[in-house]
Amino acid sequence: MVTPRLKKPRASPAHSWAVGKTMQVDTPGAVRLTRKYGEALVCVRYRLSPDGTERITTVELEVDRVKVQRKANPLVAVKIYPSELKLTALAKAKGARFNDWTRLWQMHRNDAHALGLGNRIAGSEGQN
Repeated sequence: MVTPRLKKPRASPAHSWAVGKTMQVDTPGAVRLTRKYGEALVCVRYRLSPDGTERITTVELEVDRVKVQRKANPLVAVKIYPSELKLTALAKAKGARFNDWTRLWQMHRNDAHALGLGNRIAGSEGQN
């Protein structure tokens, strides 16, 4: 069975209109809309047409709220050679600590990858 391809929804023509003003829910121009939408109202915006002849009022509503589970960012051991002074300084700036026992640098995995050291993470041969 072939699944039909769905067309992408087109953006509203008002999407390309410039934002003239953004109001928080407690400002005088947003009180009426605050009564209408209640706690779900995030802000009110006035948008101007590209030629400046029209203005529309839009509202931003909260429709869902969930707890976000952050990905684990464990500490990893990374090999940085003593002669790599600039790299050592960058690692220190990211909060890395040298472990005298293992002779490796301890840092968060995302920092190791940001410094281009993903291939030097101890025990990660062939992984990136």
